[in-house]
Order: sequence, then C-alpha cells, then structure tokens
Amino acid sequence: MTSRITRSTTKTDGRDPVTGFIKVLSDPTRLGILELLLDHGELCVCELTAALCVSQPKASRHLGLLRKRHLILNRRRGTWIYYRLSPKLARWQKEVLQACRGHSAIARWHSPLPAHSRDSCTVGKGAAHT
Repeated sequence: MTSRITRSTTKTDGRDPVTGFIKVLSDPTRLGILELLLDHGELCVCELTAALCVSQPKASRHLGLLRKRHLILNRRRGTWIYYRLSPKLARWQKEVLQACRGHSAIARWHSPLPAHSRDSCTVGKGAAHT
C-alpha cells in the first residue's frame, strides 16, 4: 500500500496575515522603512530615501506595498507626504518589529536622518516626492 502525499492547497500569497507580514519583512528596504517609522514616528519620503540610501522611486514602490498591506498610513502636508505606522497593527506585529529594531544587518546601512525643517524638506530638492 502506497501513501499519497498531498500538497497543501493553501497558497502563501499573503492572504494569511502572518505569512504576508513575514514576506513584507523579507525585503531589507521595507524592513528599514518600518524600523525608521517605529523609531521616529512620522517621516517624509525624503527622510526615508536619505536614511536608507535608496532612490525616491524605489522608496515609493515599497511604501505603496506597505500601504496596500495596511501597515503604514500617510498624510499630505503641502507638497510633502508623511508616513507613519498604522495604529491598527496587531500586538504581535509590533512585537516582531520591536525584535527587529537595531538588528546589525539593518543598522549598518542606515544613514542618520538629515536635519531639516518639517515644512520644507531640503533633502533631494528637485526630486518628485510621493
């Protein structure tokens, strides 16, 4: 008698909240964005691009995915868009982010946040902000 091994029919495409969250964290740019928002509360896209040393389009792509997953919120203030962690994050999600905070693999590539006025972001002047 042979046993039949069946494959799980459940896809891990992110519909499962745990799997989806872990997939989001698997990218260093997204993890860096979440860590910076955890540490600083609310940041402009220009601050995120400067701190992570990534281009504005790359940051915007990752921010869009984080918004789609309801992990972050944004608000417009004049020309600038500011991002923050969603207050609706589950406790376990906050605990995972706290555990990742300051991890050497993340911290080594963060640049310090630039000092500037919140009303006139001067980082990357001339670049489009999302």
